[in-house]
Amino acid sequence: ACALVELGMKVKAVADVSGTVYADTGLDVDKLLSWVSESGGVTGYPNAEPITHHELFALDVDVLIPAALHAQITAENVESIRAPIIVEAANGPITADAAAVLDHGGVHVIPDILANAGGVVVSYYEWVQNKTSNHWSADDVDTRLRNQIWDACDRVSAQRAQRACSRRAAAYIEASELLQKVYSLRGIFP
Repeated sequence: ACALVELGMKVKAVADVSGTVYADTGLDVDKLLSWVSESGGVTGYPNAEPITHHELFALDVDVLIPAALHAQITAENVESIRAPIIVEAANGPITADAAAVLDHGGVHVIPDILANAGGVVVSYYEWVQNKTSNHWSADDVDTRLRNQIWDACDRVSAQRAQRACSRRAAAYIEASELLQKVYSLRGIFP
C-alpha cells in the first residue's frame, strides 16, 4: 500500500484477517499502519468505515489487488467486480471459473506468476551473491529486479499477442517454453 501511495495512487480499502476498512477519499496508509501495529488489525480504524468482504470486491476502483489468500475471487462474487484491472499479489486469488468470466468481460488480470514473482527473484539474487561471494547494493538489486520483471512482462505480452490468449495462459506458456529451453541446453541437473 505504501508503494502505491508513493506512485500517486489512492488506497481506498484494505482488508486483513480482522476485517475490511474503506474510505472513499483514500486511506492515510501511514496512520493505518500505526493503527494496525497498536491494535493488531484494521478493524476499528477510526478514519474509515467497515465494509464486508463482498463489498470490498464490488468497489468501483481502478485497480483491485487481492494480496493475501487464494480463491478470493470465485464464481460467487466475480459478477460484482467493477475494477478494470486486477493484480494478483496473492498466489491463486482467482479461481479458474472466475478467471474465465473476467477474461470474457475484458478485465485486465496481471497473473500471480508475474505480479508476485519479486520475492522469489530476489531470493535467487541472494543465492547468486552467496555462491559467488559478491555483494550487490539495494539499488543494484532493485534495478536487476525491475529489468527482469519488465522483460518477463514483455515476453508474456508477445506470447499473448501471438497466441490470442489470456495473460495467465501466456505467462504459463512463456514459463514452460523457457524451462524447456533451459533443460534442453543444460539438462535437468545443475
